[in-house]
Amino acid sequence: MLTLLHALQDEGADHWRVVAQAWGVEYPASARDPLADLILAILDPGRVAERYRELPMEARAALAALRRAGGKIPVAEFFYRYGEIRSMGAARRQREQPWVNPVSISERLWYSGWLGRAFIRAGSDVQEYLFLPGDLEALIPAGAEDTASYANLLSYQPARHELIYRAESRAAEDACTILAYMRNWPQPERRPIERWNPAQPLLLHGREKAGIALLTHLLKEQGMIRGDPLAPDPELARAFLERGAEDATCALLRGWRDSQGWNDLERMGGLVSEDGWPNDPLRARRKFLEAVRGFPRGEWITIDSALEAIRFTHLEFLRPASEFDVWPLRNKSGEFLRGIESWDRVEGALARYYFAGPLAWLGAVERAPAVDSKAFRLTALAEALWDEEKPSGKSAEIRARIRPEGSILVMPGTPLLLRYQLARCTDWLGLKAGAYRYGFSPRALERARGQGVRSAHILPLLENLVGNVPGGLAGAIRRWERQGAEVSLRSEQVLIARSADAAKKIAALASRERSVITRLDGPVYLVSHPGSKTLRIRLMEDEFLLEEDEEP
Repeated sequence: MLTLLHALQDEGADHWRVVAQAWGVEYPASARDPLADLILAILDPGRVAERYRELPMEARAALAALRRAGGKIPVAEFFYRYGEIRSMGAARRQREQPWVNPVSISERLWYSGWLGRAFIRAGSDVQEYLFLPGDLEALIPAGAEDTASYANLLSYQPARHELIYRAESRAAEDACTILAYMRNWPQPERRPIERWNPAQPLLLHGREKAGIALLTHLLKEQGMIRGDPLAPDPELARAFLERGAEDATCALLRGWRDSQGWNDLERMGGLVSEDGWPNDPLRARRKFLEAVRGFPRGEWITIDSALEAIRFTHLEFLRPASEFDVWPLRNKSGEFLRGIESWDRVEGALARYYFAGPLAWLGAVERAPAVDSKAFRLTALAEALWDEEKPSGKSAEIRARIRPEGSILVMPGTPLLLRYQLARCTDWLGLKAGAYRYGFSPRALERARGQGVRSAHILPLLENLVGNVPGGLAGAIRRWERQGAEVSLRSEQVLIARSADAAKKIAALASRERSVITRLDGPVYLVSHPGSKTLRIRLMEDEFLLEEDEEP
């Protein structure tokens, strides 16, 4: 422990006299060891408490920052926060008397003996620090005011009609979508001849497309996706999907917090680094979260004031002070970003990325407005980042329904495992009013059959989701399993009957619905665009699944 002796022993008697004056004690010039007597006089509990209370608020804030940092802060960082201690010779010091008119908080604390200065080894590096003497710190009264920078956080009031980026549990929903996608269309291998782009369903059903790369990385890093081609691990993926959406989201948040391989600095864009990225993404992320931990929950805070607080308490969350001039970071125009003056464009930009990107995508913050956000607020899910207790999540509620033409709408909040299972045996039709849309087709059922999924699995799944399954849909799924595709639609207009039974049913339909379909030649019919929905409903009632062209 560095003590008051370490702080004063390398200074001269002139400095000791100034410190004695600041503490209101008489300098023992005639003593055999005046420094020892001076230190003994200063380290009186009552005197320390009194002098601490007399310090300006800014000085107490600086001491509080030292205490939070383990008693020492690099000189460069301390000077950046609290101003420098001017270098003076004895003559200038006597002439200007900086202890009477200090130009900074650093000078005020230095000349009153609250600060020491020493070179300290940290790993293989030796760096100069300013420190709070440990024996002096021990006498600061318990419960003494710790003036945190969080007092300067500015609140924000969203406008009445301002669009808010809601956190919810979209990360868990998107993770479910990614797992189902990887199960249906393993990557990177693909079928040799395929007009349909398998990335399309992922884009159709992704709720936060900007976060798909992060979620995919986390699922791989946690072993839920693995192998070549990439596919879900059956046991780990199922265990994840059986969780409630909030628990699953918390698992993803912790995965990002602890990720070794996801480099936020590289991913945020806007910076270029020569010869690889010099940062430790895990260290930076944890230091940033340490800075944010004391922020109020559920209250809107301006991002600018949050960045100012982070700069005040955790200036070095990315670059150590000794390396601000070393890292080879450039902006897109090629300008090198060096020195503490580049903090806003490096650390500040990374902090903004954390708020707008991973923390928002993973449900830990909400943003206002949703685009070009000015403010954020921490959600209850954010507690997972610090392994603190979170509120009990909502129970999953099955909310799904079948439309007349056989498509299925599944609302977010439905158990993840049920939607995953449905997604394995259906076409992905995109989002409609916030709901996932799925449809049955010969192509989708053939894909499911290749995974070992049969009608005996599909129909009970549908009953779990919607209760009573319409007879036409259930019959169509069973019929396809026996007969294969019997009705085809080409170019969205040309309908072809491929079995005698289908030809008979379609001929009867054509006689009833002349505005919908008309015969061209033999089993070939022309479908009107306005009547395509009616056609699908009628075919479903007759227990036929429509085979359509694959998407381009």
